[in-house]
Amino acid sequence: MVEWAGQNNVLVAIDEVQSGIGRTGRMFAFEHYGIVPDLIACGKGLSSSLPLSAVIGRQQVLDLSAPGEMSSTFGGNPLSAAAGLACLTVLERDGLVERSAALGEELGRALGEIAARHARYVRMHNGCGLFYSVHLQDPASGEPFNEIVDRIVMTCLRRGVLMFLTGKGFFKIVPPLTIERDALWEAIEVIGGAMDEILGA
Repeated sequence: MVEWAGQNNVLVAIDEVQSGIGRTGRMFAFEHYGIVPDLIACGKGLSSSLPLSAVIGRQQVLDLSAPGEMSSTFGGNPLSAAAGLACLTVLERDGLVERSAALGEELGRALGEIAARHARYVRMHNGCGLFYSVHLQDPASGEPFNEIVDRIVMTCLRRGVLMFLTGKGFFKIVPPLTIERDALWEAIEVIGGAMDEILGA
């Protein structure tokens, strides 16, 4: 697709709002695929606190608009920009991208073992770094196991593991890049225990 875009003078834009800034064990998720986009949309992990987003791109593309053509009422907020710079400093100083990759290998193996215990229900589990999802299905119909997944997530919440309720038959595991290894393993054990309890060990 990227090769086709280059041959046909089409820009390649990558959405890294959730997956960027070290989340997948690389600075950007597209780096896993050996491609170079023309535009990158960033957010969330860029400041890890205050509202901040950014579009990164090749100079030839970003300079196409004259000054004043691309503006925003809230653009250039100095407080959010300072938070973003501080976040990027800590990310580099503390090696959080590399840490995400290392902990992600442990997380992936552990989820693989949990998925193997419940192969009848697990449609797929995938991810890299500290960004994984587990998708469950009704073994009889093959439909997403929405209510069961929601029960698993709520059980984890009651046991101290904060997870996002999707309502779509899957749950995401996206701990902070600064999570302590012991805390990550505690969360894995809670998730595995909730699945064993609800799906049957």
